Amino acid sequence: MSANSLPDYKHRALESHRAQLIEEYEAVNAQLSRALSDVERLRLRRTVDDLEHQISEIDVQLAGSATLLESVQGAGKTDQIALPEAGREEATDQENQIQTPIDKLLGARLCLYYAAVFVLAVLGFVSDIGTVLNLTLCTQQWLFAVLAFVGGMVILGFSFLPHLKGYYQHWDRAVTAGLCIIVTVMLAILASSSCKTPPVERIRAKDGMMMLYVPGNTYQMGSTDAEKQSALAQCQQLYTDDICHTALFEDETPIHTVTLSDFWIDQTEVSNAQYALCVVAGVCGESLYADNINYNPSDYPVVGVTWRDAMTYCTWVGGRLPTEAEWEYAARGNDRFIYPWGNEFDASKANFCDKNCQGESRTETADDGYGMTSPVTGFPLGKSWCGVLNMAGNVSEWVEDWYSGYLVKPQSNPTGPDTGTYKVLRGGSWSNDPIGIRAANRMNPLPDERSGFIGFRCVVEVKSSTD
Repeated sequence: MSANSLPDYKHRALESHRAQLIEEYEAVNAQLSRALSDVERLRLRRTVDDLEHQISEIDVQLAGSATLLESVQGAGKTDQIALPEAGREEATDQENQIQTPIDKLLGARLCLYYAAVFVLAVLGFVSDIGTVLNLTLCTQQWLFAVLAFVGGMVILGFSFLPHLKGYYQHWDRAVTAGLCIIVTVMLAILASSSCKTPPVERIRAKDGMMMLYVPGNTYQMGSTDAEKQSALAQCQQLYTDDICHTALFEDETPIHTVTLSDFWIDQTEVSNAQYALCVVAGVCGESLYADNINYNPSDYPVVGVTWRDAMTYCTWVGGRLPTEAEWEYAARGNDRFIYPWGNEFDASKANFCDKNCQGESRTETADDGYGMTSPVTGFPLGKSWCGVLNMAGNVSEWVEDWYSGYLVKPQSNPTGPDTGTYKVLRGGSWSNDPIGIRAANRMNPLPDERSGFIGFRCVVEVKSSTD
């Protein structure tokens, strides 16, 4: 046996395998002659080429050398699998004509898919796309990132399907995987930035006000029937005459669902010293009580200002008055406390009408130390769930809304009616009894009213802040 000879058993095995390949080759060739679509002819052509290659490799092994193979082919033993050169060139041209639009089509779909996902993710920062599904911005952006990755993997998986496998080269898959990774990473960076925990407090440069961060949420606003009955019972304990009746609390109902975006709220009511900065700047008008020693200490809340005065100040510092919904959420939170600190009244946690108050609603058994207003940083034990001070008592606070009844339907960032006669006050003041300083209580003065028990605080929207 020569060096190039094969053992008989292996020679027989190769010949048997070659016969099978030729049989398969003839069957595929027959299908190729009947194929109707260009895509099908391209797939079958590639199968034929693969079979030819396998048969040629076997022939090399059987013949013992490439030279011998050529002589065998010249003798006509492989004529059945040889293609004329002109025919092969024609087939190659046909493949190129078919493959080019396929590549363009698959590439276009891939690019359009990623462009759509990326644009949606960016729009998520400047719109409320996730509000419909009650998604936070963080969850919304991560959803886009996961969608981009899964979509890319699905497109990549298509390239391994039997009827599409022949249309992809290794570099096609590498480009698809690379594009998938790049877009997913970019979306993940966007998502991470939207999930960063914001600072819980910041100092407003214009007036030195400490502002507290209130994360957006969906909550139940207003009073339930049970809460109205509880307030009525509390009223009847304080007063012996017939002034207590359920109509006093009707405007706190119906309870309804409200969804709010994130916002910053002033930790305290705006003080006389802070308001004076706006007056000196020539933007705000003086308070009615600017010269009244009972109200004008620098760290006491500014009073004697109209609703428009309050709005002017808040605009000057880069914010606005809180909406009624924002005010109530900052005071009550998801637990819907009756008072900012909880559900039980505590005379030590608020400046209300105690024995020092000259009003008819005074509580003779309580002493908070003040007959009228008190420092804006007073009563820290009465802070709300998010750390806001004096949301019960001291001064009633202007909010942005016109006064009207509540709507039953769910609302997102409600601002009240467009027009009206009366504005809304929240929180009660030093002149109110424990019922009047409940966090759900509403009052409705004219917007031009200037009183010694009315003040305000501001909010700043998160999207318009410098964070």
